Amino acid sequence: MNKYNNIFTDKIVVYISCAVFLTLSVLFYKERIAFADTAAYVSHIIARNSFEIAMHSRFVGGLAQILLYLGIKLGLPLKALMILYSVNFALIPVLCALISIRWFKETRTAWSILMFYTLMSFYMFYYPVSEYQIGLCLFLFYIGLYHHYQAGGVKTFVFVLLSLLLIPSVIFCHPLAAPVFISWIIFQLCCEPGQKRSIALVAISGVAAWIVKRSFFSIEYEEQKSNVADNFLKFSFDELTQELGRSSLKFIVQDYFLLIILSIATIVVLIWQHKKMAAILFPLILIGWWVLVTVSFMNDRYDHYYEHMYQAIPLFVALGFCSFVLPVLPAWPRALVVTAVMAISFAKIINGQGWLAERFAWMNRCFKMMDTLHCKKAIFTQEHIPGGRYCMASWSLPYEALLISSLDGPQQSKVILMKGNMEDALKVQYEVLDIDPDPNPAYPVLGEKYFRITGEQYCIPQTTLDIPAIEYLKTGKKN
Repeated sequence: MNKYNNIFTDKIVVYISCAVFLTLSVLFYKERIAFADTAAYVSHIIARNSFEIAMHSRFVGGLAQILLYLGIKLGLPLKALMILYSVNFALIPVLCALISIRWFKETRTAWSILMFYTLMSFYMFYYPVSEYQIGLCLFLFYIGLYHHYQAGGVKTFVFVLLSLLLIPSVIFCHPLAAPVFISWIIFQLCCEPGQKRSIALVAISGVAAWIVKRSFFSIEYEEQKSNVADNFLKFSFDELTQELGRSSLKFIVQDYFLLIILSIATIVVLIWQHKKMAAILFPLILIGWWVLVTVSFMNDRYDHYYEHMYQAIPLFVALGFCSFVLPVLPAWPRALVVTAVMAISFAKIINGQGWLAERFAWMNRCFKMMDTLHCKKAIFTQEHIPGGRYCMASWSLPYEALLISSLDGPQQSKVILMKGNMEDALKVQYEVLDIDPDPNPAYPVLGEKYFRITGEQYCIPQTTLDIPAIEYLKTGKKN
């Protein structure tokens, strides 16, 4: 594997990129935490006063909850807890990058980690709860550790000990992590065929971790994710032209064009270095991962969840570019290239918060209507939903509404449910607050410190609001 000196300009770019990434995680803490699974996780952690890692046995998720848990123990306000949770997610790649510079004496690993987190993050930056992304971050760190070990920089005992810790963490993070692991093993053998013995030991460790997971930690939810391989083996090309195929390609061309540019550069350098098998395998891995996810969810539209499923693509692009292209560049051109890549990626991330701003604006209009009706719990039907895709209902909407409203104090806590029609709304109107499938309610386990919801029935604004009020709710425009 190519290696280059750990010079000053390289490290400066890494440090600045880490600082920008952490700054964005603070500035957009609300967008990152009060959405989808992340909102549910933080609500559960606050309510139960414990880590939330047991549901899918994805233990790496606990790494992102440390600061939040400490903040709860210190009794910090809700806003501070949400900021800590957002920063904790960002600290995982940042610390891995900084440790790799200090320990491995190179910046290749740090850049691959930071690019992995930013190249394809229009949505992912605002969906940080992905254990899959955390696990793949640890995998990139492990790859750096492996190369440092091959160079004689790590004692065998230390490498084996860390392998026993990191490899299971990666394999357990998501059902698709094992195929990613296998893809890297094959690619590494093509790049460095002389490492067959050591790479075989790594592969055996991965297989052992996978067997343990399948034998003792397998659940139905994980099995459903694993079944995507069945669709991959029997797909037809017509499936690639369905909704997900069209929308994902549109995003790649318009927003993630860097993936294409960096991939082409990597292939050119691999050919120049006479690594012909690797040059052939590299694009096949990228295309294969796109096809795997696309045909498995072909009728769905590209969004935060499917960007999360496509994360193997930026991983291999970042790994290939940082391992083969950057080492052949002189110091200053290398720093300029990385700076340009990170600057474009950060600009995409900043631009990506617009869809969540629209969702939150709609939610705040709902809160104003609820204040007018003097209710804490409301059910809105399809008639109240604006046209924007990300203002539509989702299972996590009650958690999101609870967090956003409670930022102004527990006395402002509100819960929003969304139902398709009036009949469904009436069915739940008199039920108690029940957005958690567990027998113990999600709140108020901690009393009224963070959330204060009464046992009143749900109100249905549609039965009391006039047409102009409903239009304001949908569009924000007052007639």
